[in-house]
Amino acid sequence: MNWEAIGAIGEITGALGVIASLVYLAAQIRHGSRQTELNTRSVQASAYQQLIDHHTSLNMQLATSSDLFDTLRKAEERGIDGLEMMEFSVWETFIAGYVRSFLNGYYLHQQGFISAEQWANFSHGLEALAQRGSFQAWWATEKDVRRFPPGFVAIVDGFIE
Repeated sequence: MNWEAIGAIGEITGALGVIASLVYLAAQIRHGSRQTELNTRSVQASAYQQLIDHHTSLNMQLATSSDLFDTLRKAEERGIDGLEMMEFSVWETFIAGYVRSFLNGYYLHQQGFISAEQWANFSHGLEALAQRGSFQAWWATEKDVRRFPPGFVAIVDGFIE
């Protein structure tokens, strides 16, 4: 065997090593991509669950507090101008928290953490809230004062119209 043959064998061996390394690298990338996809889904599920948990806690406040329930009922019957100062403060704190919950859902949807289907399902509650006269009176001024994002304002305004 001469030196040229030994050199050729070395080149072939080196090329096979490079090919094996590339195959291994491709398998690792594929595994990493799958892991990234699973992690992304986990973060999305967690974000949606936290949103639902927060919203549920607000609903539980309403369900377990007769004072809060009465204040919301009075706001619908009399309008928010018909509430006493303390009642209005309670009403506005609850409504602002409720709207912030929907705003969080809007942001999560805009950033791709919740799907269009999840946002559509979640926003039905916002649509129901927007039908209430007391909310509409509040929203008319607060949407500008609180500087909600234009896309969110358009959604709420669309529900009111």
